Amino acid sequence: MRVSKQEDWRQKVGDAVVDIIAREGLGAATVRRIAAEIGYSTAIVSHYFSDKDEVLLSAYRSFAECASTRFDEVAGRDPADLVGYLLSMNLLDPTDLALWRAYVAIWDKALRNEVFATELRSWLELGLARIEIFIKKRNPDCAQPRKIAARLLALIQGISIQMLFGLELWSPQEVRRVMETEVEALLG
Repeated sequence: MRVSKQEDWRQKVGDAVVDIIAREGLGAATVRRIAAEIGYSTAIVSHYFSDKDEVLLSAYRSFAECASTRFDEVAGRDPADLVGYLLSMNLLDPTDLALWRAYVAIWDKALRNEVFATELRSWLELGLARIEIFIKKRNPDCAQPRKIAARLLALIQGISIQMLFGLELWSPQEVRRVMETEVEALLG
């Protein structure tokens, strides 16, 4: 499927937002700064986005869509690979460090802004629903797939947040072992 020029441009803006937030924090991601980062004028950025919040929401949606792509990839390989899906959500790949920094910065904004809170809740809901799909494939008789999904999501996010403060805190092998142990304990 061919990506439109506008979608390509929005992706470029999203990447710039993530890079700026990862390096300097959410406050640095101004329309002027984003425009400079991608080599365009603020007028062009303002043509596509009404304000900074719209740019940030677009960037958040862009990296949330990345999670959707990962879901599709794992589910396509093995629809019962719950551990594989959970690991795809984790900060195991150092190239995801910028995404996780931006993701957590958006969480902070969501604490003070209902539009961002609503967006975050909808993506969390989607993430839980996707984890439930893997749970049901792995164990169709699971009595509490939503509670287990919430527990597993909290675990994988918690590990990733710890890794933001030092990737060496968790090795990929240790994260995998913890997730396999937890999934086995919860689902058999």
